[in-house]
Amino acid sequence: MVETWWDLFLNLPVLLLGLGLVLAVLEVLLPSGGLLGVVAAGVLTTAVILAFTEYGEGFGLLILLAVAVGVPIVVVWGFSFWPETPLGKQMLLEPPRAEDVLPEIHTPDSLRRWIGEEAEATSPLRPSGVVRIGRTELPAISRLGAVGSGQKVRIVDVRGANLIVEPAPESERILGEGSA
Repeated sequence: MVETWWDLFLNLPVLLLGLGLVLAVLEVLLPSGGLLGVVAAGVLTTAVILAFTEYGEGFGLLILLAVAVGVPIVVVWGFSFWPETPLGKQMLLEPPRAEDVLPEIHTPDSLRRWIGEEAEATSPLRPSGVVRIGRTELPAISRLGAVGSGQKVRIVDVRGANLIVEPAPESERILGEGSA
């Protein structure tokens, strides 16, 4: 039987419990194909069986409780630490930057810089549609009626989040011309 209180914590079941928890963390951190997990489960099972058979029900239940609480805690800790490991850094992508995934928000003030510029209607403006300025496509409303797709327009004003356009003087055409 146990002679001192300290002898209870330096016995084989406690040492096997510690080894099993370390192996459980290593299973998360190292690519072992599940081998470390199987060994950890075997070591922890042996710790519980030895605690019950050698030290009685009270100590057996204590080791069983330590396994039931300890394994989830160390596995979650291992998963939280894993992205910082060299393997985790290789496997996980960097999160995208906000400017790469969020659409550009066009406010009336940001659209005013386009006043006076020429654009191309990428859809028929009857009276609303889409115009392209360089690589940027923006919603637009034609001030002077329908504008055909592909027609050049001049930006004359901004209303809300829409550009107000009219046909460019050198390319004024009837709607049917130049549109598919």
